[in-house]
Amino acid sequence: MSTYTLLPNQTLLDATIMATGSLENLFALAAVNGYSVTDNAPTGTQLTIPVNATTNTVTLAYYAANNLVAATMGSDDRVFTQEFSDTFS
Repeated sequence: MSTYTLLPNQTLLDATIMATGSLENLFALAAVNGYSVTDNAPTGTQLTIPVNATTNTVTLAYYAANNLVAATMGSDDRVFTQEFSDTFS
């Protein structure tokens, strides 16, 4: 059985991508660990990777080759600025 340790600012989806390379495993990973897919588990949580999880080796290799870490929670990066909101509201 493999595990994944949540890093700062990681969601369960981020962990699923980092551990398996496939978002298709999100619901199973959440269920096995007693979470809902929208829950935010604390940094440092050891997540169990489901035994039947599929692995996308292309995605895992891409993240590794480019030193990428999925960590999307709490980002201040916004696609649309306040200017967009003011203009189109």
